[in-house]
Amino acid sequence: MITTRTKSGFSPRATFSIVLVFALIAEAICFGACSRSRETGANANVAATPAQKKSVADMAKPFNLGTKEFDSQLRFVEEIRPRCATEEPPPTQRRQIEVRIEGMRKSFPVERQPGSVEIPVYVHIITNAAGIEGNIPDTDVLKQIDVLNVAYAGNGPGGSGAPTPFRFTLVNIDRTPNDAWFNMAFSPEPTKEERDAKAALNKGGKSALNLYTAKLADETLGWARWPWEIANGVDGVVVRFSTLPGGTTTFYNEGDTATHEIAHWLGVFHTFQGGCEDPGDQVDDTAAERSPAGGCPEARDTCPAQPGGDPVQNFMDYTNDSCMFMFTAGQASRMDATHRKYRQ
Repeated sequence: MITTRTKSGFSPRATFSIVLVFALIAEAICFGACSRSRETGANANVAATPAQKKSVADMAKPFNLGTKEFDSQLRFVEEIRPRCATEEPPPTQRRQIEVRIEGMRKSFPVERQPGSVEIPVYVHIITNAAGIEGNIPDTDVLKQIDVLNVAYAGNGPGGSGAPTPFRFTLVNIDRTPNDAWFNMAFSPEPTKEERDAKAALNKGGKSALNLYTAKLADETLGWARWPWEIANGVDGVVVRFSTLPGGTTTFYNEGDTATHEIAHWLGVFHTFQGGCEDPGDQVDDTAAERSPAGGCPEARDTCPAQPGGDPVQNFMDYTNDSCMFMFTAGQASRMDATHRKYRQ
């Protein structure tokens, strides 16, 4: 249950805690109770099927991401960089960003209606030089667009998420065979490969979403460039091609890596940003969370002194794709204000 908390001031980002390890047992009690089916819109509170239930031993088994092997899925989640490489801005820049976003809210106190803002999407499929590996079919791209529209309309299980103003319309798909770009890596200072790929392929300007699929050189599932970084010339979202619906990245192959990264592209932070300290993720209706959640926990509370349990079903946590299915009204509001400030 998400409970509102008050956030004020700025504090250093909390470091990971051993509490995540202790939380493993709680997480493994009910894997899948929060699972959802996009096809049926099944309620998140239905009983987990036998296939959805996992034991502590299962969570501790080795986890593979491409050729990279982690000691366990828990270790994959603990190592924050691999799941999502998007990095938070430094405190001074965050203060400046929040002042600008708050100013935009004051200028436009009425938020835009759900689905009223169309985001054109250009999908750039980058493959290996032979044009074989990573050459996902158009049908997978169309499924990905459907996933985004379900998520951003708030149509998770039982309609439990908050709707946002955004809907996504596919404009074009292109394919580029290039080994260097296919194996691009994330760096806070963008690599030559990322810069070259985006300089060659980016279309539509600041209001358009450029979604790049590739293999990626490191263990990350993807990353986004923040809306306040548009001037850097590397705007867009990059995801591992195997995370699209029907892909081969186990637990993360229902399309929600793109859902997660696009929310960063719209200015939303991780739910666990700042840990248990204010101002956290700058959103009042996401409960405080000390560290990212993994797997599919039914419930977790890593900040017991703060109101509410961890937002483990939120798209901005690190749970399995099958167990994240909602944005909050506060996150939708932040997207709206940030889009108006940086992407109109």
